[in-house]
Formats: sequence, C-alpha cells, structure tokens
Amino acid sequence: MGFILEPFVLLVINLLLTNGSTELLDLWLSELNGNKIRVLVGLKQHISGKAYLRGFTRGIFGTLLFPIFVPIDGSSNATKNFSVGMQDIVYQSGLTVKKNYELYVTFVRNYFCTTDDQKYWQCCDLPTFDDSCEIIPRQAREVMHVLMDPVQSISVFFLYHWCIRAWEDYRHTDDVVQRNLKSQIELYCPDPCYGDPCTYLQGVNNPFSCKTIGPFENEYICDCNTVHEWDPNLQLCVPRNPCLNRQFPPCVLENILSCIATGQYEAHCVCKAEFMGPDCSLPRDACIERLNQSSPTGYANCQVQHGNRCYPILGTDYYTCTCVGTYTPSLTVDEDNCLNRLDPCWKANISAQTGLDSLDHYKSSRKKKIGETGTEVAHSTISCLNGGTCISSADFGRSLCICPKSTSGETLFTGINCETTIGIWSDWSLPSACFPQKCGKTRYQWRRRKCLNTSDLDRLTHVEELSKVVYYNLSGTPRQNVYCVGTTEEVLPCEPLVPCSTLRLPSRMREELFDYRSLYYFGLITMAQVTFSGLSWYVVSTPILQYFNRRQTRDSLPT
Repeated sequence: MGFILEPFVLLVINLLLTNGSTELLDLWLSELNGNKIRVLVGLKQHISGKAYLRGFTRGIFGTLLFPIFVPIDGSSNATKNFSVGMQDIVYQSGLTVKKNYELYVTFVRNYFCTTDDQKYWQCCDLPTFDDSCEIIPRQAREVMHVLMDPVQSISVFFLYHWCIRAWEDYRHTDDVVQRNLKSQIELYCPDPCYGDPCTYLQGVNNPFSCKTIGPFENEYICDCNTVHEWDPNLQLCVPRNPCLNRQFPPCVLENILSCIATGQYEAHCVCKAEFMGPDCSLPRDACIERLNQSSPTGYANCQVQHGNRCYPILGTDYYTCTCVGTYTPSLTVDEDNCLNRLDPCWKANISAQTGLDSLDHYKSSRKKKIGETGTEVAHSTISCLNGGTCISSADFGRSLCICPKSTSGETLFTGINCETTIGIWSDWSLPSACFPQKCGKTRYQWRRRKCLNTSDLDRLTHVEELSKVVYYNLSGTPRQNVYCVGTTEEVLPCEPLVPCSTLRLPSRMREELFDYRSLYYFGLITMAQVTFSGLSWYVVSTPILQYFNRRQTRDSLPT
C-alpha cells in the first residue's frame, strides 16, 4: 500500500541514532511525556499543515511525508499491531477530534515506550536523556524513523488519517452527526475551496460559491449554471448533456423513444412513429417526413412540383396522391404515387359493353358517333378532331394538333382541336369605279368576296360543340360559321390621269386674307351682319305674324 521506506534509508537513520544522536531522542521523550501533550490545532494554524490548506495530495500516503510503518529487523507483527491499533484509535465515531487525538497520542506513547521484551521502557518517564537510554528499543526507533519530527509530524499524521475517516463517516451518516462533524472538519481539516478556485472558471453561476466534498486536493464542486455540469476529473464546468436538461429539454419527452447528444448543445431526438420534427412536437406528416428516413416522402412520390397533390394521414406514415394532367400512378411502386406519365396523344377505344366504370378517372374526349361501337377515351383534355394528328413533347408535358390538308396543300380545318372548318372564298365581286373618276394621278378601286362553306353538313363533325353563330351565303341557306384564310376586301390601283385642278389664290391675297388684322375686320363685319339680320327679321316678322293672326281669326268666325 503506497511507498515503503527503503531499507537503506532506515539503516542510515538507525546508524545516526546509534552513534550518539541523543538530541532527537530527547525531543521524543519530552514530547511523549504524559504531562506535556500538546494541544491539537487545525491545519490552518499548524506550521507543517499550511502546506495542506487546499487538501492533501492524493497518493501521499506511503511516501516520506506519510510513510507506512516497517520493522527494521524484518519482523512485521509489531508493525501490523501498530497499524491496526492506530487505525482503530485515530477515529472513533461519536468522539470529538480532541478526544481522538488524546487516544492517538497515548497509543503512540505506549508503542514507543515498549521494549523488545514487551516491557515498559523506563526512559520514557525521565525528564531528560540518560546514559542508560542509549540502547533504544526497536519499536521506538520505528516510530522515530517514520515520524522523524515529534513536534510537527505527530499531529499532522493524526489529522491526515482523522480527516479521511471523518469525511467517510460524514458521507454515510445522518444529519445530526453531519452537523457535528462539519464544524470539526472545517476547524481541523483542509479546505479544497480555500482561495476561491471557482472564480475564474467559465460556466459557473456564482464564482464565489464552492462546496467542499473531501479532504483531498480538488475535492470541491463549483456552482455551475443550468447548461453546464461539474466534471470532477477536469475540475471544470463542462457543457451539460442537452438530453438531461429538464428545464429546457431539446425534445418533447412524451413523444420520443430516445434522445442522443450530438454535441455540447445539440441533440438528436428519435421520435415515436406518430410524431416528427427536430423536437418530435409535430404529428407525423408522411408528405414531408417518413418514419424510415431513406424512404421517399409523399411530396416526392406524388411529384407535387408538377401540380399533383399529396394528402397526409396525420399521425401515421401514410398519405394519398391526387394526380393531375397526364400523371398516373406507377404500378412498380408499392405506395401511392404519380410517378408515371402518359402520352397526352394516346387514346384507347373502350368497348361500349365494357363501359367506363373502371376508367372513371379518365375524361371522355367526345361523344360517340352514330354507327360507332366504342367510346373514344383520351388521357388528357386535348383530342384532335376531323382527322387531325396529335403530337406531344418528349416529356409529355405539351401537345398540339396538326390539322389535315387537301391534296393541293390547303389546310382544311383550324383551331386547337381542329374543330373549325376552313371555308371557301366566293368569287371576287366586280371592281368599283375608280376614284377620283376624271382626274388624279393616284386613283383606286376595290372589290369584295365572302367566306362560304359549300361542303355538306355531314362533313362537319362535333357541330353541337361549336359556336351557334351562323351566316347566310349567297343563296341564303344558313351554314355553320366557318373560317377563311385571307381578307374579304381588296384595294386595286387605277390608271393615273391628269392632276385635278384646285383653287389657288395668289400669295399676296392669301397673306392678306389670313392676316390677323383682316380676320379682325372679318369678325366685326360678321357680327354686324348677324345683328342686321336679327333686326330685319324683327321688323319684317311683326306685320307677317299680325296678318296670319287676323286671317286665323276671320276663318274661325261662323258664317
């Protein structure tokens, strides 16, 4: 147990004592005199104890400072008796530290004053060293070899063992005994909190709060804040495991299977099957997150980026897809999806006897014609009519109809679905007369035509789906509105003639006519004419009105 004094060192010390080192023996005899037991003081007042103010160094027992007793002659019985006896006496529960110290000093004195033949050594009672005491008993030499300085070593050696035993008893006893021990421990034992070791540590709540938990160095605990905890090995406030934070837990505890710390302040929450999210606070939405992280989400399987819809069954790992357009479920995937895309131009003729019950998610492209045995079904809203050809893009995202043409290369139908029949132009009407007729270098005339449809009504398919606007052709027969390429009116040039003559006044006359002063006079003259006309009407109209009144009166009289 620990370091044992080398036999060579013991031999040297023994020779020194044997060769007349009487001063040390005299000091021992004086110290162990029963009438002069020194008063026990705490380590803070002890000269040698000041080296242990902040606690005993671990592993110090068995070294030169606190050695283990070994017999010089190789016999271990006496040493064993001393070690066992000292351990039994140095601390007895229920006794004060001073009483234990008195028992300890008495035990050391009795062991020191025992001769080799187990008799009392009379030199222990002499006030000073005597020549008869030159032969020192073996047990006395062992005590002198180990403790060396009786003044300092006896009390320090006692306090070392007493403090260790007292702290062990303190940790395993009731509150009453703890209070009694605490006051004695604080008075006589080292204080690892001496000097405020928590002052400059990070993560502490109160830098001046320190709790002593033992007699050895670094046996103290600093008051760490809520996000840190004390590490007795590092003597630091280290970041607390975030999973153990009950004040601000990183996970909703009732919704998790486990919490795994991934860093000083980070944690990974393993959610139950019904929950999701970084802290497992959300009900599971299979459209966003799956229970198996390697499985594709509902958004991925439904391909919502293309307009499809994903509807989660909250709290479960299931969802449903609603496919739009040309997207359909893929039969190779065992979950609902919209991973397959159909050609918008693909069509299937379904037998009339089969019906559409199994294909009710398809849209019928048109009604059945007379004489057909099936209904044409398309997987998209586009359906080319009147013999049009449907073509689609490589990704099946777009499609259009190429309308048929005649043998002469003229397009027969138009519209998104080739639903509008292109009509035939009538002959041009006779050109109009040239204008101006008798003169002018730039003359023109025009002619017109009408858009006709001379085809039979049987050739017009899906008539009921088209516009109801009708027109009358030259014969007055109503026809479906058709579309013709080109214009209904055309302007033609005429042969130029001599320029037309125009009234042109001389320049001087034009200047005088449009001069502002001439215009002023013109305005005055105009106003005078208007005034004269009004007066003349007033003068002339009065006799005329009187004449008609008299005549009307005469005609109204009875004859």
